[in-house]
Amino acid sequence: MSRYDLDSYLIYLELEREPEKRFYEPRREQLKMVVDALQDMEDDKLDILSISMPPGTGKSTLGIYFMSWIAGKYPTQPNLMSAHSGTLTRSFYDGLLQIFTDEEYLWHDVFPDVELKDKNSKEETIDLANKKRFKTITCRAINASLTGATRCERYLYADDLVSGIEEALSRDRLDKLWESYKNDLKSRKKQGCKEIHIATRWSVHDVIGRLETMYDGDERARFIVVPALDENGI
Repeated sequence: MSRYDLDSYLIYLELEREPEKRFYEPRREQLKMVVDALQDMEDDKLDILSISMPPGTGKSTLGIYFMSWIAGKYPTQPNLMSAHSGTLTRSFYDGLLQIFTDEEYLWHDVFPDVELKDKNSKEETIDLANKKRFKTITCRAINASLTGATRCERYLYADDLVSGIEEALSRDRLDKLWESYKNDLKSRKKQGCKEIHIATRWSVHDVIGRLETMYDGDERARFIVVPALDENGI
């Protein structure tokens, strides 16, 4: 079941971890709405999903866990994971590699027929099942070169494309970021590739804000906002 149900996968993945080290189960009540939306995307109810979350709420970790599931399900299809900096994309690479290789994660129980075939820490690429020109996972900052590096057949995953408040306050820099997104990230998508944006929102003119305007009323696009506090201030 965990091959097909994301919520089940996230719980099963960490069953061998010490309870205090688990990521998903202690946060399941807060994150289930996001997980359900990711499941809808995988069930082909959505083409674009945007998730706005406060800092420190586990959004990048959830994204890494989700992409580990996708890579196991479709090891021969390339995916691109991007962010505002190489430091963040390196955390994607390291996090995925840990899930694929560390015995405290039960990833191989879920995907026993999928093997790690190649990894490149310099290029931040991971290949599963077989070696390919376009890797199962490529992690690359939005300001880094993508020419000839990858294509996206399954998912384009973008996490915090805005570097911070300084960039958010500059309309010129946000305009340049939008152009980089269109020319460097979106252009890598092949037909049928889905798109996920997870971020802490800084401006209505950021990539998520512009996508929300562009896809207003589109039933195949969903824009979720997760508040820092609930209605009780908790």
